[in-house]
Amino acid sequence: MFSLFSLLVAARTLLAVVLAASVLGKLRGRSARRDFVSAVERLAPARAVRALTPPGGPRRAGARAAAAGVLAAEAATVALLVSAPAAYLLCALVLLSAFTAALVGALRRGDRAPCACFGAAGHPIRPAHVVRNLLLARLPVPPTWRRPPWTRSPPGPPPRRSPPPPGRPRPAVPAAGRPPRPVHPSQTRESDLTMTVVALAAAVLAVALCLLDLLLTVGVIRRLKEHTELIRNLSTAGMPDRTVLAPGERSAPFTATAEDGGTVGTDSLADPTLVAVFSPGCGACAEQLPLFFDRAAAFPGGRGDVLAVLAGSPGEVEEEARRLAPVARVVVEGAAGPVAEALGVRAFPAFLRLDSTGRVLASGYLAADLDESVAV
Repeated sequence: MFSLFSLLVAARTLLAVVLAASVLGKLRGRSARRDFVSAVERLAPARAVRALTPPGGPRRAGARAAAAGVLAAEAATVALLVSAPAAYLLCALVLLSAFTAALVGALRRGDRAPCACFGAAGHPIRPAHVVRNLLLARLPVPPTWRRPPWTRSPPGPPPRRSPPPPGRPRPAVPAAGRPPRPVHPSQTRESDLTMTVVALAAAVLAVALCLLDLLLTVGVIRRLKEHTELIRNLSTAGMPDRTVLAPGERSAPFTATAEDGGTVGTDSLADPTLVAVFSPGCGACAEQLPLFFDRAAAFPGGRGDVLAVLAGSPGEVEEEARRLAPVARVVVEGAAGPVAEALGVRAFPAFLRLDSTGRVLASGYLAADLDESVAV
């Protein structure tokens, strides 16, 4: 059967759990913190908010400071359950009294906006919220203002026993010369109180850490999903509107020397000609190069009608030049070389399909864009 002491410890622990849930709820996300600051700005006394507002600053800054103070007070009250139970009782009563006064003031003003007590907007303020706070304030208070029996001083020493009658042997006396001191039941009860409070506080701390870990895990998973979506859409959403000449436009005249020693230019273009422009150290270029290689290998005109432009120094693009040489005529030039300039290249990679006059038939930043036929 539970004693009054056990019920009182359980009630105080329950209040600590409620306060811990309140702190975690207000810190679980940006929207929860914003709602709580708005509630503090609305419910806190105007003088307190003005006193916390920096000179010349907005009222919102004072509300943020007051909200931070409320969170710190709630967290400190939970911590005091283990370190200083008497201070915990005082802080809990003061904190809940302040909350109740703020709710009563809001009801008298006709303010029914949510109080964001647990971070989320929640329900509008109602008299039930005041009753809830009063019940919570009653939880940690003993049923009487007298000192509980387990905190009272133990009574005096037990009465001295009369000596045994003659003829009966005396009880053995320890070597120290004094009988062992009896342990009063109140001392055992105080030890049990300490152990119970420590165990319950450890359980509350474990639950709070688990809740915090769960919130952090959910936040990390949500952020990973956002990053995955951004990376997935990077190839389409992250590129500029125009990376190269658009279909219908005409290339400027250009002439360049290929790696095989021949000359390429607008005067020697076939109908059609595939053109690709790559840059070293470009992740998208490394991804699209094998796709362009497959299209160049299957192009009807063969290697002579495919042009691959590598914008970099010979040492930087040596590997790409070696891979593309079997299927295309390779031109190596600087980052802003004449061929890339004539084709209007603004980002890498760039792909074009030209006719014999240099007019663009298809273009884009994906190798698949070469397959699209555009009427011009």
